[in-house]
Amino acid sequence: MSKHVLTLIFGIIGFMSLGIGSVSALPVEDISTISINASDFMTRFEEKYPSEFSYSKWEDADKKFSMGTKGDAPLVARRAAEKFKNEFYLVENTGYSQKELFETSASLVRNIEGQAGVNDSMKVLASIDPTVPSIEIGVDSSLGAKLSGSIMSRLTSLAGHSSSPATLNARQSMTISSNSVLLEKLSLDINIGGVSLTPQALYGGGRISGNEIGYCTTGFSATKPGYSQGFITAGIHGGEYHKEDNTYHSYFTTISKAESVTGAKIKMS
Repeated sequence: MSKHVLTLIFGIIGFMSLGIGSVSALPVEDISTISINASDFMTRFEEKYPSEFSYSKWEDADKKFSMGTKGDAPLVARRAAEKFKNEFYLVENTGYSQKELFETSASLVRNIEGQAGVNDSMKVLASIDPTVPSIEIGVDSSLGAKLSGSIMSRLTSLAGHSSSPATLNARQSMTISSNSVLLEKLSLDINIGGVSLTPQALYGGGRISGNEIGYCTTGFSATKPGYSQGFITAGIHGGEYHKEDNTYHSYFTTISKAESVTGAKIKMS
């Protein structure tokens, strides 16, 4: 049996569903009765209940499928889960439907294109995983250059921590979704020319390299006017040494630019 893991690629000309094959129009009979196996039932359920269907997924640990529903599962789904209990189980109350995820992704693509002044450019593409749920938006670098600084700032806020009011407000304003549960659960990444706008966590002790300092190690995360993220390096590979008080000037290094700025002093013991 093939895995019923749904992968969705959404571009500005539509979306494509990759998975097990589609079925013909559903008859009026109880689909839990006419389905021949779990995979058949889940395909039929997705077609007949698009506002309730969240996802279907093969679970390696359980060796069976799971099927998510936005709210409480309809009776027909419960009957099927009992009938095919060795093949799949239900995950209820996900809070979103796959259909809503499609619509949210499409509106984001169109909004970004509109901000850049293009339509159907194939330079804004979306990859969707309804099991998370997640949307990854890829913007071609040539199109990204047409986006204003204020729009870039808004896009960055979209990919921030989903529970923050600023992020939720940004997501609501740039999508057609009124489903606050989906917008809060949504894992959203936007990249311009392959560079992600999602804020990255900073950790001390990471190895870094540069033309001027060779190899060094990250220290404390830090901020600096005009820079959103950065860290203080040890400074011993190029920092200015002061014999009189045995100190080195460390560097403030940004995450997104290969730029070092003389910063704090570090006392050497």
